[in-house]
Amino acid sequence: MPLLTAQVPEHFVVGIFGTQYHEVLPSETKSSLVKSFGDSIKAAAKYVDEVVHDDSERGVGLSRVWISYWSSQGDYKQWWNSGTVTRFWASLTDDAGFWREVLHFRSTRFLNEVTQNVPSGASNLGPLSPLTEKSGYWGAYRDRIEEATAQNRLVSALQSVPEPRQPDGTIRRGRVQMSQFPDNICYVIEGQDHTPLKEHEGKVWSKKFHWATKRWVTNIIRAGPEKGLLSSRLCHVPESGFMNIESPGMADDPDIYPALDINRKIEILYFLDLSYMERIGRRDKVHVKLRKDFMDAYGPGGIMAAGDLLLWVELGILKADTIEAEYIGCYEGTGFLAYDHHPSFSSTAVASSDRKLF
Repeated sequence: MPLLTAQVPEHFVVGIFGTQYHEVLPSETKSSLVKSFGDSIKAAAKYVDEVVHDDSERGVGLSRVWISYWSSQGDYKQWWNSGTVTRFWASLTDDAGFWREVLHFRSTRFLNEVTQNVPSGASNLGPLSPLTEKSGYWGAYRDRIEEATAQNRLVSALQSVPEPRQPDGTIRRGRVQMSQFPDNICYVIEGQDHTPLKEHEGKVWSKKFHWATKRWVTNIIRAGPEKGLLSSRLCHVPESGFMNIESPGMADDPDIYPALDINRKIEILYFLDLSYMERIGRRDKVHVKLRKDFMDAYGPGGIMAAGDLLLWVELGILKADTIEAEYIGCYEGTGFLAYDHHPSFSSTAVASSDRKLF
C-alpha cells in the first residue's frame, strides 16, 4: 500500500470548532445552532470533517466537532470576520458550550500522508503525490519536518505537562480566550475509514488488526499528562455505520471505546512537543507489534499491499503565537482550558464583542 502526501500551501489554517450538548441529546436550540454554524463553515472552508466526540467517560457527554481546513489565512479571516459569523459568535450565551482551537501552520512545520488517492484532512489542501522517502522507519516524521534539525529539535520549554484541571460537571460561564501557550506544541490527527474494505480485507482486518488497533487508540487517548499528552479527542462519524467484524475479539470489552467500532473515526491529539509523540509510539508494546504486523501485511509484497483501507495522518508543530483558543460556557477541563491555572497557558475573560483577530 503506497503512501501519498499532499503539497500543502506555505501558510494555511486548521480550525477546530466544537459545541458541547450539555444534555444527553442536543436541545432544539442547540440543534438549530449546530445546523447554522455547520452550514456556514462547510460553505466557506476548503474541507470540513463534521464528527461527534463522545466524552462520556469523563462526564462531559457528547459534542459536535468541525475540523476545518483553509488554504490561506486570508480565506479563514474573510469567513471569521464576516458579518454572519461575527453576529453568530457574539450572540452565543455565556453557557453556550461552544469552543474553537484555531491553528495557523507553516508548511515547514507540517506533514501529512494518506493510504489512498482520496484527499483526506489536510491533503485536501494540495495535490497528492507518492511519498517515496523518509517513511516507514522510527523517526521518519521528525525527518520530514523541515524546521526540525539537530540544532533545533523543536522541544518545549516546559519540563512536563502541568497537572490538568479535570471535568467535575461545572460549566465555566462566560467567554475565555487563551492568552499564552508554550512553543512547539505538537498537533496530530489520525484518521481511519473502513467503509471501503471488501470481504477479503475485512476478514484479514478482523483477524489480525481489529482488537490491536482499538487497544492502541484507547491507550493513546488515555495516555495523560505523564506521557506528554495535553489533550485528546476520539471523534467519529455516526452516519458511516458500524464495522463488519467477523471475529469480535474484545469488541465488548468496556475498557475499549465503543466509538472504535464505527467505520470512520478521527483522533485529535496535542502533545507537549514532538518527542513525547515519538516516545509513546516506541514504548507502547501494542503499538510496536501492531506497526510491525501492519507493515508486513500492507507493505510491498504483503497480503494487503493493494488493500482499500483508508488511513491518514497529519502532524504539525505550533509556535506559541500561532494558536487561538476560546471557550464559551464550556465544562471545566475542556481542551486547553484545563491548563489556564498555569502561567504558560494563561487566559483572559472577554466580552462578546471583543473578538481576537489573528
